[in-house]
Parts: sequence; C-alpha cells; structure tokens
Amino acid sequence: MSGDLLANSFNRRGFLRATGLGAAVAGSSALLGACGVKGIAGTSSDVLKIGLVSPQTGALSSFAASDNYVVKLVQESLRNGFTAGGRKRRIEIVVKDTQSNPTRATEVTKELIAGDGVDMVVASSTPDTANPVADQCEIDGVPNTTTIVPWQSWYYGRGGKPGGDGFQYGTNFYSGMFEFADAYTAMMGRIGADSKKIACLWPADTDGNAFRDGIGPYFAKKGYQVVDGGRYQNGTADYAAMINKFQSEGVELFNGIPIPPDMQTFWKQVIMPAGVGTLAA
Repeated sequence: MSGDLLANSFNRRGFLRATGLGAAVAGSSALLGACGVKGIAGTSSDVLKIGLVSPQTGALSSFAASDNYVVKLVQESLRNGFTAGGRKRRIEIVVKDTQSNPTRATEVTKELIAGDGVDMVVASSTPDTANPVADQCEIDGVPNTTTIVPWQSWYYGRGGKPGGDGFQYGTNFYSGMFEFADAYTAMMGRIGADSKKIACLWPADTDGNAFRDGIGPYFAKKGYQVVDGGRYQNGTADYAAMINKFQSEGVELFNGIPIPPDMQTFWKQVIMPAGVGTLAA
C-alpha cells in the first residue's frame, strides 16, 4: 500500500479509510471522524492496534468461521507496513474469542481497551457479541464498528430510540430486517405454495424479538399468515410441540433466525417421519 493513498494528517478516520478493513469498517469512517477522540498522529507509537471480537468457539462459532482467514489476508497485505504522516506505520490485530457468551464479550473488550491499548474495536456475529462490545466501547470512548447483526437488533437492542441521536463512538454496517424481508417474500412468492402460512422459528433473544416485532407485521401486510412457534430459549433440544403446531396449521413456508446448532436440531426433527416434512425454507 503506497503512502499517497493516505491523508497527510493521519488520524483514526484516515487509518480506517486507507487500510480498507472490509465491509465492517466501510460505513464507519465518517462517524469515527466525528467522535472527537484524539488522533493517532501525535502519539509516539508506530503500531496501530485493532481489536477483533468474535465468537471463535461455542454455539455461534459458525458465524466467525472466516474471521481468522480474513485477518491473515489483512496481515499479509500490510506486512511491510505503510507510511503515514511522514512515519512508517504497521498494524497489529488482536483477536479475542467471546466463546459465544455476551458476558465474556464485555470482558474481552475491557481487556482490549485497558490491557492491549487498542485504537479501535471491530465486533462481528449476532447481537450476543456485537451489542456488549459496542456498549463497552461507548462507555470507554473507544471507536468501534460492528457487522453481521441487523441494524434494528443493534440499535434498538441497545436502547436506541426512534429518531434519536444514536451512539457517539460506534456504528453498525449491515442490512436491516426489511431488506431481508423483501428477499424472503420474493423467494416465497416463487415457490408457489398453496398455503401462505409461514412457520416462524424466532427465539427469545434480541434478534428473534426484533424479527417478531418487525418482520411479523411486514409478512402480514404482504398477505402471509405468521404461525409463530413461540419464544423458545436458545439451546432448546425438543421442538415436537412447535412442529406439531406447524403441522396442524398446514404451513408450507418457513422463516427463522435460530443459532446454527438449534437450526440443525430443529431441522432433523422436522424431516423425521413424525415431523412436518413439507416446510419450504
């Protein structure tokens, strides 16, 4: 990466734009530049630290399957550093595993800020990871950006209000639930199902509640009938009652936002002889 790609006066906003850390960072540069935090150019360190928080292990690990690969590509492309503000700079990425636990997500974010001294934090993969990280960064005044979480789950799930000012130190770069809903209804319309009833697998968590309150009414406006399986807990092992409900209602369509292990459990029970067997995802 050549130095002429960087702004003459190096700061966090210029750093994010120049390094091109991918989609998670692309939407955050303007916000981070407005955070009012001290720029990096005046510091003595030549190392710019980025903390990456993701569920490397645990029930949500499927979401983070590509994270280490992407980190490796970024490190390789910037292994020789680059010149900014008249000085040679290099990037260090510190990866922390949430173990798919929101409490640990907060803990490792504190470690990154207080122990590792990161300049910004990137978090990914569901509100269970993204929201606690963003909340802690907001408390400590550290720029952060998140992805792979619908913005409604990120914003309203953290106490944001309609028409509010948002958050000072963070931004989320991802689609909203209504973009998903448009895609869902387009696909369901092409299936040609006789029934316009949708079996909905929405858990009792931030994502599930956002979909229930947002996409549920949207489906109804599009002429579909929502058959909600109920606010089940993540890690549920028996979906017999839910499947029986879907079967008795004669559903032929399916929508859900379960964590990966729960989807596997549910689908195995669906395709068993006693299951519904006719749901179209």
